[in-house]
Amino acid sequence: MIMPALKVTHNSALQGKRSMKALGVAIVCATLLSACSIDSNSDLKEYVASVKARPAGKIPPLPTFETYVSVPYAASNLRDPFLPFMDIAEPNVASSQPSNIRPPITHKPQPLENYPLDALKYVGLLERQGERWGIIVAPDKLVHHVRVGDYLGQNNGKVTSISETKIELMETVSNGMGGWVERPAAISVVE
Repeated sequence: MIMPALKVTHNSALQGKRSMKALGVAIVCATLLSACSIDSNSDLKEYVASVKARPAGKIPPLPTFETYVSVPYAASNLRDPFLPFMDIAEPNVASSQPSNIRPPITHKPQPLENYPLDALKYVGLLERQGERWGIIVAPDKLVHHVRVGDYLGQNNGKVTSISETKIELMETVSNGMGGWVERPAAISVVE
């Protein structure tokens, strides 16, 4: 009989410890819940209330517009501004003189004809036994040499002279009416 009494005493001490822990947990939870119930947005609520208490502003009235007055068009007897200024006569192919100007078709295409003139850079001049060579840098950073008679640019430009400051050439371009015209062009040295 003594043994069961010890068991009961032992169990009641254990239950007492458990109830103390449960009580401690309940107190901590109650404290945390009461801390959550404190209003942490009071400053925000005060600001909203102060903004609502301000007097409302006035909206300015709409601006007044002048009424539209139409003006009659009085220049109907004058020249139409959307027509050409002067009449351009169509060329009479049968009566016009044949032109000897044509783009070259017999020369072998050269690498510098793939680039427009403004993309090419003239960087220097070489002269050997009376023959001059212009040094050109292409957009792909390759260095090329040209001499009189070579072709440059995309408009059939044939080199006519090379000096220390520029390379002069003659381009053959369309005149827009089925024919061809020559126009001078040049590439100046890049400093």
